[in-house]
Amino acid sequence: MEDLADAAGVSRRTLFNYFPGKADAVLGEVRDVPTELMEDFRNGGPHHNLINDLGVLVHSVLSAKHVDRAEVARYRRILKGSTKLHAAAHHRLEAISQTHVSAILEREGPDYDPQRARIAAHVLMALLDASLTAFVEDKQDRELADLFMANLATAHELLS
Repeated sequence: MEDLADAAGVSRRTLFNYFPGKADAVLGEVRDVPTELMEDFRNGGPHHNLINDLGVLVHSVLSAKHVDRAEVARYRRILKGSTKLHAAAHHRLEAISQTHVSAILEREGPDYDPQRARIAAHVLMALLDASLTAFVEDKQDRELADLFMANLATAHELLS
């Protein structure tokens, strides 16, 4: 935490004015899906196809801010080196996944199988992980959002 505060040019105490805990300081902020897009998703849009529409949600979050390859590689190395941070990241992804499950169930209605919604959300998270790995290794300088969409298309093709 001292190193992080030094790098930010603030005291350790000031750092905690911006983050509730150590894990949050290292993991950074969670980017939310824009409200209008999430509302459109809950109402069945934008394409009226669950998998494609989930892809649009993820794509919007990934393309909202430039993602640096070296930063992603460093972040992944840090997570691998710390079981505590790895667990915190996993917990965070589970919360995001649950948000998507809730949105899917709201969208699809009361008769939709919750397990099916959980599988859809977990598949998205697995594709995101695969996309992050491909992003770090990519020699063609493609954007993370584009790699995710390519992986989503591949998964859709494999599973159809």
